[in-house]
Amino acid sequence: MIESTSPGPWERIVEVSALPQSFDFVTARCSTGPVLVTRDAAGALHVLSNTCPHQRATVCRESSGRATRFECPNHYWLFAPDGRFLGSRLSLASGRCVADDPTKDLTRAEVTVTDGWVMARFS
Repeated sequence: MIESTSPGPWERIVEVSALPQSFDFVTARCSTGPVLVTRDAAGALHVLSNTCPHQRATVCRESSGRATRFECPNHYWLFAPDGRFLGSRLSLASGRCVADDPTKDLTRAEVTVTDGWVMARFS
């Protein structure tokens, strides 16, 4: 079977007004599954898979709120609002440094805002 590498269709995810401030987030669903829509410190929008790459657990179980990081409940992996893997809460608490490892990041969608809606498409 040949796998397509072209991006999927644009999907309307949530009204942009649901995320008025930095660090606001909402959870939603799209054709690829559960997503986490966030604003980072600079106010940039991100649409991320809400599924941990480690063991496929749901990362954020709240429907909306404000957060500077997100923690997977299975093994305490922490993620930044842009989806970057920050490390395990336990290893960070013990003072260990974590090397960048993009394979542990939450999957990111391409994002745009159209007519007041956050639109996203995953590759």
